[in-house]
Amino acid sequence: MEVYLRQAAVAILGTIGVSAEPPDPAIEFEHLEAETLNHAWLSGAVHPITFRGMAALLIASLPKDTLGYLGMAFTEAACDDRESEPPRQYQAMFSLVTSDKAGLEKYPDEPLVSINPATSGRQIAEAAGALLKQWKDERDLIDRRDRANKYPQYLRVWDLREGWIGAEYDRTQERKLKEIAIELHLDFSTVNNHYRSAFELIIGHPYSPELWYRTFAALKLVDLAQQGPPRVSYRRPSKSPTRRPVPETVLNKGSEADHPVGPVTSASASGGDLDLADMVADIRTLIDQGATDEEVAESLDLSPEAIPGISYLRERGDEILEGVRGNRSQG
Repeated sequence: MEVYLRQAAVAILGTIGVSAEPPDPAIEFEHLEAETLNHAWLSGAVHPITFRGMAALLIASLPKDTLGYLGMAFTEAACDDRESEPPRQYQAMFSLVTSDKAGLEKYPDEPLVSINPATSGRQIAEAAGALLKQWKDERDLIDRRDRANKYPQYLRVWDLREGWIGAEYDRTQERKLKEIAIELHLDFSTVNNHYRSAFELIIGHPYSPELWYRTFAALKLVDLAQQGPPRVSYRRPSKSPTRRPVPETVLNKGSEADHPVGPVTSASASGGDLDLADMVADIRTLIDQGATDEEVAESLDLSPEAIPGISYLRERGDEILEGVRGNRSQG
């Protein structure tokens, strides 16, 4: 439980300055207001800590008795001050200073420090450098090369591949990686690596075909989302992390009596992102087994309007395979 709480707190602390609605993606980078995105945070080396993150760290680190005391202190500080002298907030702060509750004098086991801006930059740099070495040694971390100067190149490839036009994705504007390589006068392997790097910048995890389908299917496959979930998804466990083969009864389409769907099941299938992800997994499985677009649509009870989406998934899968073969040939 303790490890789980600390992981949750670190995840909240790692939310880089997210404290309000994100800026409109249509706004060009150079037009972002200074207070919206501080240039000091761009590299990811440092980032601000929100009060939410501070509160999460307290909840994850302090004993329950101390948390209960802090809860009462916050409640005291939140009370009406109009008939109180000194103010309730002052009383709560004084109580905190004099309290001997366990954990209040300990330091968090996270790379968090308070910087004195009145000291010289050299002193701050020396102290921070020594702490950084200590933190890296404790966590067995190594320095990584700063690739921030290459981000525009990565994102250029991403925009061309995914059809980013102004403020939204347009599937009709997508380009294949081979086409992008020709246009940008780059090797295919370089373009492929740029695309994967951009994916990790945007999603926060290394690229994999499965993760792309999970994160971008809902954006790219509106025509499939309008179909509702396929029959096979009614029976797939929603928490399964891996794709499972489509049952034989789905590959060989039978009568409606073979696949009864009651009112409770129908109501529980919301057609949301999970349903769409399951549908995409089913379509990919049938494609891998050699089914044509029309056969996939028929097997999963999808209308003809879904065929462009099925064809799209087939094309994406083909390029993934080409990329794998290309990377191997470069090795």
